[in-house]
Amino acid sequence: MKAIITALLGATIWLCMPGPLAARTAMQIDCQAPPIAHSKITLAWLADLYFADISYRYAIMLATNSRTADGFPFIGNPDELPLGKTLCVPAHGEAERLRQRYINYSDAIHAMTQADPADQSTLLDPVDPSRTVIAVSWVRADQADGYRKKIGTTMEVSGDTWVTVALHLQRFCAEWTGPGTATISRG
Repeated sequence: MKAIITALLGATIWLCMPGPLAARTAMQIDCQAPPIAHSKITLAWLADLYFADISYRYAIMLATNSRTADGFPFIGNPDELPLGKTLCVPAHGEAERLRQRYINYSDAIHAMTQADPADQSTLLDPVDPSRTVIAVSWVRADQADGYRKKIGTTMEVSGDTWVTVALHLQRFCAEWTGPGTATISRG
């Protein structure tokens, strides 16, 4: 349960961070190599080539995904690279941080699937199933326009989708980032 809370807190903090700060952090770190994806390249192959360890494959994916504002493609499926697009092989320090981040994420997902009575909490806010509950989710900036056009409709989403109940999210974001800096809007 602690791993789940840590993962959700990390995702929530990222949600609350002002956009320009997140973008500047990603752009300040250069790629050590910009290979172009083709049908014979895999993330594991690149990780083995540059780091001699295939466990860095997700670091390459995360480094590439963190640079979409700089023209890099978003890799939604690590087994299907965007052919003809330039990928980012990060410098070793960034690669190690991203590899560890992915390991922590994976461990949190695994821990979430294992029910443990000792991890039950009585501190959660109850949700009344007879009332409407507002929930929030978040997407990459390059996806937002597509979703804005569908506000008020039922839509199907694919891939990993994180959703949280919004009972106290705006207050949490305001406390984390400072007064007057966090807003939650529809669409």
